[in-house]
Amino acid sequence: MTRISASPYGFRYGSLLATDMAYPHPTRSDPRPLACLQWFWFRLLLPLVCLGSMPWVAQATFIEQMAIDAKAIALCNTVTADPPGILAIHYNPAGLTLMPEGKYVTTGATIPIVKISSRYDADPDFEGFLGGYNNDPLAGTEGTNTSGQMYVPIVNGEMDFLVSPVLGMSYRKPKSRWTFALGNYTPFAVGFAHDDALDPVRYGARHAYAQHFVYMAPSVSYQLTDTLSLGMTVGVGQTAVGVGLDMRSPNDLVTLTRVLGDATEDLEIPVLSELTFPPPWFGGGLGPYDHLASLELATRDDFSPNYNIGLLWRPEGWFSLGLVYQSAIKAQLTGRYQIDYTDQFQNMIEWFGSSPTLLTISGMLNLPFDATPSQSGTVSAEYNLPQRVQAGIKVKPFERLSLLADVHWADWSTLKEDRFVFDQDIQLLQLVKVLGYTGGNRSLVLPREFKDTWHWSVGLQYRFTDWLTVFLGYERRPTSVSPAHFDNIYSLPDLDSYGGGCSLTFENGLQLDLGFAYLVNDAYVVGANGSDLLNSTDPFKPVYNPYAGLIYRQKTETYMGSFKVTMPLEVMSAMLHDTLSLLNPFSAGAKHTSGAARPQLSAPAAAEPMPALPQTRAASPPSAPDVRYTLQLAVFESMARAVLAGDFYRIQGFDIRVHATGQGYALLLGDFAGEDLAWLFQSEHDLSEAQIVSFTPDDEPAGSSSKEPE
Repeated sequence: MTRISASPYGFRYGSLLATDMAYPHPTRSDPRPLACLQWFWFRLLLPLVCLGSMPWVAQATFIEQMAIDAKAIALCNTVTADPPGILAIHYNPAGLTLMPEGKYVTTGATIPIVKISSRYDADPDFEGFLGGYNNDPLAGTEGTNTSGQMYVPIVNGEMDFLVSPVLGMSYRKPKSRWTFALGNYTPFAVGFAHDDALDPVRYGARHAYAQHFVYMAPSVSYQLTDTLSLGMTVGVGQTAVGVGLDMRSPNDLVTLTRVLGDATEDLEIPVLSELTFPPPWFGGGLGPYDHLASLELATRDDFSPNYNIGLLWRPEGWFSLGLVYQSAIKAQLTGRYQIDYTDQFQNMIEWFGSSPTLLTISGMLNLPFDATPSQSGTVSAEYNLPQRVQAGIKVKPFERLSLLADVHWADWSTLKEDRFVFDQDIQLLQLVKVLGYTGGNRSLVLPREFKDTWHWSVGLQYRFTDWLTVFLGYERRPTSVSPAHFDNIYSLPDLDSYGGGCSLTFENGLQLDLGFAYLVNDAYVVGANGSDLLNSTDPFKPVYNPYAGLIYRQKTETYMGSFKVTMPLEVMSAMLHDTLSLLNPFSAGAKHTSGAARPQLSAPAAAEPMPALPQTRAASPPSAPDVRYTLQLAVFESMARAVLAGDFYRIQGFDIRVHATGQGYALLLGDFAGEDLAWLFQSEHDLSEAQIVSFTPDDEPAGSSSKEPE
């Protein structure tokens, strides 16, 4: 539900063979590593590129993987063999093996800006509807969406803005083969709004959105060998679908009611007319360009799970192969709807109950005869998002250069139709069934007939320095929507996606990824009678062709900007504390020294005594050695701040001491006879933020209670 070609590439191998350079050998016995590299490049990467030139790729990606991760956006989703940090939980869970040891936190967001320009032109070969109606007021008009639109969980409402947030955490013990992660992201999403009251697109879709938000995705990877890793993610998500539109029905049979209404306006036969067909017939009828009704529909499924399984194989430092399977997502949508009918439509319904003869006919045909200005209630639907398979390779012809290629498949053929089931007979559906609609009085059925999708993408990343890496990418995204069922709701044309970005790495372990993408289709055209859900003039296809007799043209542009920040947990804690200290007028500030050289403790400051560390946490030395060790968790400028921060660790059962140092007031934990015992305690209790600090018996740290000093 979005609006959102490939160039031939040649490769020169002779220059590579002639180049004499140091490079990691593909195998220890291969004397020509670059020749071997050529073989892999030619046999693996080139076929993937050629895959995109095959004509059957004309049905491809729909709304998946548009706005997830900054690096993936920059590389145009070419990341299966080199997953982007915490978002490996989606792209390839096995890639979590590449995350650093310790606890890491990731946060970020993507903001897409979608611009869809639509134009409706008269078909010069269209002769008009019955009665000579060929003056569509929408002919020659244009419309542009005013914003995006998305459903906001918890708030339970729509927002005319698009943003895709990311939040996650990862953890791996030192030297462990297991990596654990938890995150949220949005693998499927799109939405738009046309708030201009005169926008012609309002009859196709005044606004629409479809999204799947994974709000909790626990993930794990395991390194089977030094070269092979497996991973799995289980996602718990929410699927939401909503649409709003005005309705009209340019159709010969609909126009016939207006023609007969006009012809019988003065046909009054006393008594007989009141017993049979009161004039004007059909209450005056409905014109082909009249506004008939307005529909608002919002549905969601708050529990729609899925899972991802990934494999990552890195036999050599210069080559990687990735494979991921993403399961289908089956949503049982429920929600609310409201249909508001115009006066003209209500007049026709009233006419069907205006005489004994018409009441009999209405009863026989199950037609509505008691007009109502609106209908509202509950609606349900099944909505399936497809299973996907994605495979990719990464090749490093040079130490700083990486070339990537992916091929993607999605099982979109499972989406055969949209079927919304209402809790009552809908008068509009009751009426159009006499025009050939077979979906029933309580079901709105729209044919879709999506096709399985194939497409490809390529990427390049170059590490200029140890702290700067740049990305470039291209992805061919032809539409999976059947041209015969194209409409303004599923209005996704073919798209070319161009991406770029960079990654910055700082000394404290913080990494900032920036990604940008431009998706474009300059001209998509639905010719006359090209779609039976847009502009067909077939009178027996009444649901739904609001632009019958017109030619549709669309230009689509999407701009995306994304950022992602990944950092060690202790760095994030320090940054948050320092920020809060600056905002607190009563705070004396704090200093964090995580990652610095181990300082020696100065003389202890006077403080209230604390209970000694339990024997179960660290064994006391049999005799006082010359040097003992403790864990320094953080350093603060004020003792009050140190005591307050210590409460966090006390809640977890640790005995914390506060000790004065040359830098401020240090939080200390434990008293160990050797540095190895301190390191073991730190590792067993996941205290990666702590530093091992030495001290002499004369400088033994003093304790402090959790009370504020007076």
